Amino acid sequence: MSEFNVNFKFPIVSDLAVATAGQIELLLSNGTMIGIAREGFTKVKALAFDSVRHQFIVSDMDEFNNDTIYAVDLTKETDNNPIISDLPDDVQGLAVDPIEDILYWTDTKNHTINYLSLKEERPQTQYLFIFEEEKPQDIAIDVCRRYIYWTNSLITKPTIERAKIGDQKREVLVDTDLGMPSGITIDYRTQRIYWADMRGGIYYRIESTNFSGKEREVVYEGTHVLPFSVAVKNEHLYFTDPQTNALWKFDLRKTLQPILIKQFQEKPMGLVAKKEQIRTLPDCKVLDEAYKNYTKPVFEIYEQPEEQTVKTIECINGTLRDGVCKCSRGFSGTFCEISLCHNYCIFGSCHLTNRGFPYCHCPEGFGGSRCERDCDGYCLNGGKCKFSFPNAELPICTCPNGFKGPRCEESLNMERLCDWYCSEESKGELPNQEARTYCNCNRRSYVPSPSPQALMATENTNLVNYFQDPVFIIMCCVTLFALIVCVILTTVILYLRRKPNPRIRRRYIVNKNPSTSMTERPHHPEQCEITIENCCNMNICETPCFEPNKLQGYQQSRSDDKRMLLPNMERTEDLY
Repeated sequence: MSEFNVNFKFPIVSDLAVATAGQIELLLSNGTMIGIAREGFTKVKALAFDSVRHQFIVSDMDEFNNDTIYAVDLTKETDNNPIISDLPDDVQGLAVDPIEDILYWTDTKNHTINYLSLKEERPQTQYLFIFEEEKPQDIAIDVCRRYIYWTNSLITKPTIERAKIGDQKREVLVDTDLGMPSGITIDYRTQRIYWADMRGGIYYRIESTNFSGKEREVVYEGTHVLPFSVAVKNEHLYFTDPQTNALWKFDLRKTLQPILIKQFQEKPMGLVAKKEQIRTLPDCKVLDEAYKNYTKPVFEIYEQPEEQTVKTIECINGTLRDGVCKCSRGFSGTFCEISLCHNYCIFGSCHLTNRGFPYCHCPEGFGGSRCERDCDGYCLNGGKCKFSFPNAELPICTCPNGFKGPRCEESLNMERLCDWYCSEESKGELPNQEARTYCNCNRRSYVPSPSPQALMATENTNLVNYFQDPVFIIMCCVTLFALIVCVILTTVILYLRRKPNPRIRRRYIVNKNPSTSMTERPHHPEQCEITIENCCNMNICETPCFEPNKLQGYQQSRSDDKRMLLPNMERTEDLY
């Protein structure tokens, strides 16, 4: 406390506030610290700001990992006021609704989003959402349109979600191509939301969508930064990095690389940007009314440092530009002191690509993106292993003579195998000495003598392989098709060769005696029968059906044909 003067009153000049270690630091937009709001905390994490009542809401974790939420009123010279104490929660995000004076926070440990009323003297915690697996990380409130936004950092199913204030109906805005989203903030000027996404490893992203989750875009993608909390003020986006104890500033108009504006001695966590200017927006009339109804002083009380030591920045592997180190290819860090290849490859040598990303050249017997996979002992019987490519699932073995198999586990020298087996059998160390084996130990020549179990297993295996052979399956299909075709052809032929229609024949009884009438039946010796085919049924007639030459000159009616034909049938010489 020796380097700070206490109880100074200043008009509202700070732009940013950062929660770090046991205090809340007030900063200008360029990272210059103008004072400390409060000290005496143990380990502050989440931070929110009520712009109407000029107070911070901060969560502090004690040595027992219990969280206490405090209200820090900047207009009063009072101690920190605990709102709710000893929560068995992991408070990662805080947000205040200044219209209804409601405090919201996320609890990653218990998978809940909670809230309480700041108007009550003894507020009680209530649950807004109770999740089964989701891990709510950070939370933000659209004061003007009355929406709550939050990030879900569940690594198996991360999401960006929102809900209407006063309604428990959730709406998923983004659920694809996310790693572990952390901080989230609202830009009222462009009507967009921004969030930080830890992609795993050394990569991170800053992404954005409109309020309904559409028009998604990647604002920036970088490495070696672990963004925790984000905030937007005017045309710049700010985010804290607990990994490098830094505060970064990013110009949303130029989309250049982020600029380091503040280096902390402790880990910076929560971050807020003051946004009094939003009260003039058309959608924020209710907020403007809240400002007008607030009649308390607008002076903030905080501790101001007497002097600030300006540190000279020296870039180890880079050049200094605008107060920030621009690192050479293959280096990172505040002073370019971190080599990307440092401890990157477990085994092997590290190299850099044209884009400056490290990659490993693995020695024989090692694989993986960082040469972390050792195949020593994988190949048996003296085989040598290697990875066909760095990310191969399994290594491949080069077997010595006499062995084969994926791991060189199959011996091709049966004599050596039988020699070992019979030596073990003679010692009485085999579990079943009565069973017959491939090796006949009674003969020193070790002629293989397969057992019935082995033969049966071999036959069953061959039979299964035979039925699974694609050639066999194709032949069966062709044979079945040929049989079906034969059955169809046989059926068609039998149908075409069915028994034809019977021939229609007529029988006429003729009396040789012309005096006998046709209506009288003569005696047996004096009559004869003549069978005449009906040649008009489209069949082939055995008896020719034409008129004799003597009858061709007659022009008689059809009623006389029978009478003229029958008397001449006895004279065959005239007919043929």
